[in-house]
Amino acid sequence: MAGVSTPDITIFAPEDVKDDPSHLVQATKLADKGADRATDVYPSDIPLGSQNVTVQHMKNISNADKANTMINIGSSAMGQLDTLTACLQPLKAFNNVVNTIVDTVLAQTNRDQSINDLLFKIGHVYSFIIEDDTLANINVIREPLAKIGELVRKGVQFIQNYAEVKSFWGRLCKNVFTETDNVIAAYSKDLDALTQHCRDMITRDMRGDVRKVLGDIRSARDGISRVLDEVTHADEKVQINQLPYASGAGLNLTKTCLDGTRTTILSEIVEWVYNTGSGTHRVLWLHGQAGKGKSAIAHTVAKGFKELGILGSCFCFTRDRLADRRHEKIFATIARDLGKYDPSFRRALASVVADDDALAHTSDVTQQWQKFILEPFARISTRRSAPVLIVIDALDESGNEDSRLHILQTLASVEVASLPAVVRILVTSRPLNDIIETLHGASHVKSKSMDEISIDTAKHDIQVYIRHQLRTLADSPSEDEIGCLAEISDGLFEWARLACEFIKSSKEATTTTERYQELMSVISGGSKDLLDDMYKVILDNAISKSNTTRARFRSVMCQILCTKEPLSIDSLNAMRSKFSRREDKYDVNLILRSMGALLSGVADRSTPVRPLHASFFDFLTDGLRSGEFAIDIGSMHVNLALASLGIMEEELCFNICQLESSYMWNSEVKDLDLRVKQRISVYLSYACRFWVDHVKDVKNGEHLQKEVKHFFKEKFLFWIEVLSLLQSLNNATAALIVIAQWMEVGLLSFQNEYD
Repeated sequence: MAGVSTPDITIFAPEDVKDDPSHLVQATKLADKGADRATDVYPSDIPLGSQNVTVQHMKNISNADKANTMINIGSSAMGQLDTLTACLQPLKAFNNVVNTIVDTVLAQTNRDQSINDLLFKIGHVYSFIIEDDTLANINVIREPLAKIGELVRKGVQFIQNYAEVKSFWGRLCKNVFTETDNVIAAYSKDLDALTQHCRDMITRDMRGDVRKVLGDIRSARDGISRVLDEVTHADEKVQINQLPYASGAGLNLTKTCLDGTRTTILSEIVEWVYNTGSGTHRVLWLHGQAGKGKSAIAHTVAKGFKELGILGSCFCFTRDRLADRRHEKIFATIARDLGKYDPSFRRALASVVADDDALAHTSDVTQQWQKFILEPFARISTRRSAPVLIVIDALDESGNEDSRLHILQTLASVEVASLPAVVRILVTSRPLNDIIETLHGASHVKSKSMDEISIDTAKHDIQVYIRHQLRTLADSPSEDEIGCLAEISDGLFEWARLACEFIKSSKEATTTTERYQELMSVISGGSKDLLDDMYKVILDNAISKSNTTRARFRSVMCQILCTKEPLSIDSLNAMRSKFSRREDKYDVNLILRSMGALLSGVADRSTPVRPLHASFFDFLTDGLRSGEFAIDIGSMHVNLALASLGIMEEELCFNICQLESSYMWNSEVKDLDLRVKQRISVYLSYACRFWVDHVKDVKNGEHLQKEVKHFFKEKFLFWIEVLSLLQSLNNATAALIVIAQWMEVGLLSFQNEYD
């Protein structure tokens, strides 16, 4: 043990002096008297652990009494300890030896202060050893106790030899008394040091135990806190997940700008977001004609701020998902996104929903705005410091004007100005009349036209884009040719994209230079219909001029644009197999395999097919713009309605997912999602959810009415079952009302006919 050493005790051998019988008689008498008094002072049957108190009150007792008391303490302690560790065996040896020479020791103590002090010190050692803390920590202090035992062993030998000296006078003549004092002083000093070291180790160990206990308490507290947070979070999540949510309406990384382009407008938007001053516009409306790159800017901004952790929500409209009715879910979806982004907003939103269960199912956009956006923000407004960005992209693709009326009114209302100063809303759209009229005059809305981007900046960005797109071609266009393409594009990124697709196309037996020259021969700069001209060039090269091929093109394009949600090639073929005319039953891939420049999903038979740009839809549905490529949407609804009914007639059946019991909730079926995927095809799912939408768009359909009646007689309950499995049962009531109105009968008469 560092700092403490066992004293090198000298053992004195008895001197060859003459015995003095008178001294022995006197010592015996004194010993007898001392023994009697010591027993009175400290009975040997005092309980273990209480002797240390008595040691503190012995200052006024005679030396013999003290010596006898210490001997009794040792005897009592040793007698009450059932077992001793190896390190304490010397103490027991000491106790045994002292008991054998007790009379002699007691006789000498009244005349020899050194022996008295030694015994008194050892009494302290005994008292320390039998303390509760010492006994409880024997293993902790094993090393210093072993050294104490060694000191005691040497002390036993010393006292034995010392007691055997019969004449004090003989020792005095040899000056032994002084040497004995020095040895005992050193012995006592090291005993004190070792005993204190033991106490220090016990204290440190107890402190360690306390720290461990405190650490365990903190860990338990943190664990409980985490559990409570998880429970609270789960409860909040349950509340919030009741709100309508537009799946697939979020950020699309494939639409972002090429690095190094649009830097000026992007920097301007970033500065606007971070400028949280009171005079800063809360809404930035970015508008421009189709193909200018508005969505690319919106998704680039959203991506950047998501990486910074301050994107609250990105909500995108698209024309090919009108059946999702995203306009009825916009603010509920944004609120749920904000709840994922900000725990304090989530808690406030969950509280609002918990207070009024009816809110969870509302399609009232105005109420959604007030309850899901304004009210939660009001509860946490004082806690926010970092900016929060909300992106609403392609508002013009929400549907007709009615679909966005309340959204526009909300964005233009003064309530937007009451949002926390850190909230920013970026909106992109084409400059349609209803949007211009509503947003243009709002004081908190900043209007930014894509036309405000300088021609030189736009040309530079498009050159960078074209160079990047054509970089892999062996005979890529020269810098002058790239500059010419950028000049003609007139700032339309969509035109530049289509031009690159045309030049990269693998048209049989043509080079890159020849395709570039062909494009330049039919495209002239300054045209007001650049995109329309480009669409015609691409379609003329992709679609054979034969009447059959052009008719098939129009039919397939009509089917794709009329479906309520995009379908894959396989699903389009499954629907087409139920068309009424034989000549319409062909593989749509005959047309789609050459349409990669205009449609996505054509390279994979299981990926939904959709237009790459909304302007292509506008082009095809406007006969004045598209000419022989124009499509008639109205004629397709009959085919899609009959196809839907035909698929349901063929595939709907009792217990389609083969559930073991009809007494279980859908939520109780653990593998229900897998069963639905395996048993309900994509096209059956589409037919069950959208057949009514196609039927209501058919004006004169006597044959269709017969099919509808047959469906209700044979497949109605199976249809309800599938809607339940698809979590679309809430649409059934509205669908029945629509069908009843379409058949020009009231609900009651329709039900009677069914009965």
